[in-house]
Amino acid sequence: MGKTYSGEVRNGVVVFDPVAALAEGTKVRVEPIERSEAVASGPDADPIAGTRAMLLAWARKAEENAPPLPSDLAENHDHYAHGKPRE
Repeated sequence: MGKTYSGEVRNGVVVFDPVAALAEGTKVRVEPIERSEAVASGPDADPIAGTRAMLLAWARKAEENAPPLPSDLAENHDHYAHGKPRE
């Protein structure tokens, strides 16, 4: 077996430490070294915690990249959605 590299999961993607300069397309094997909340087990475990965390991360990313909404959006919804004259 070859070298081992460290990293962490960020927004559902494994991000290796900078010293792991692996070429694009390199096949890897990932083995968790610490237990996360998403894989907790037992009677109190949340079976959808991983999915929830992933969706929340996507929502945060979408919110960060979205253009600002007009301040009069609620009042002039029909104008913005359907092209009607503003009120």
